[in-house]
Amino acid sequence: MENKAPIVYVSGGLLGDFIHQLSVINENYIKSGRKGILYIANNIGGDNFAFGLQKAYDDTYHLISTQDYIEEYKIYNNEPYDINLTDWRRSTLLYRENWYKIFKEEYDVEWGKHKWLHIHSFPLTDNKWKDMILINYSTRRPTTTINFKDLYDKYCDKLLFITFSYEDYNHFIEHSGIYTPLYIPKSLEEFAIAINDCKLFIGGLSAPLALCFSMHKECIVGTGNDIDNIHFENLNIY
Repeated sequence: MENKAPIVYVSGGLLGDFIHQLSVINENYIKSGRKGILYIANNIGGDNFAFGLQKAYDDTYHLISTQDYIEEYKIYNNEPYDINLTDWRRSTLLYRENWYKIFKEEYDVEWGKHKWLHIHSFPLTDNKWKDMILINYSTRRPTTTINFKDLYDKYCDKLLFITFSYEDYNHFIEHSGIYTPLYIPKSLEEFAIAINDCKLFIGGLSAPLALCFSMHKECIVGTGNDIDNIHFENLNIY
């Protein structure tokens, strides 16, 4: 008899990595029909969540628990598990290959092949995002590879900086040499809706870009160093 019992996963942070790791659960579900029981944790082999484990869980609960491949979503309390989604951090391919190859070697899945975050049952918005080009990057990993002045000259009335951080916005204004309006979402769910509905997303390496990847949105990735470039190289062909 075919095994349809859930696969039990544990996953640490940071938030962007956590979102990327969900693709493993989705691809295993598509391949085997087995849903995932997912535990979110600190001190499990990856980075800890920047604003604390409980906040990360609360912020992501509705988005993740409504995905078709999730059976249960809980905070980890030393339960046994089948797969640690942070084990890729020990891969010999880290800093040598892109995310697809790293996850393929570690978990034997076609990472990112299918869209893995779907907007379910959120309050619907109007079409205010459909013509907008959303920009996000953080001071932690600023991008040096995008000419924002050229973008502004062509699309000034369509550009919007979206973030939870006034610091990131002020840093962007200072270093890009342009001014765009600021939008601060009320929740991570609202952030996901905006990315899902926008015309184009421009992001640096952070959780919002991971959301963009998870929803297979058209995007431009700004990087800041050669290591970043390696992890994102040629992902579009997969």
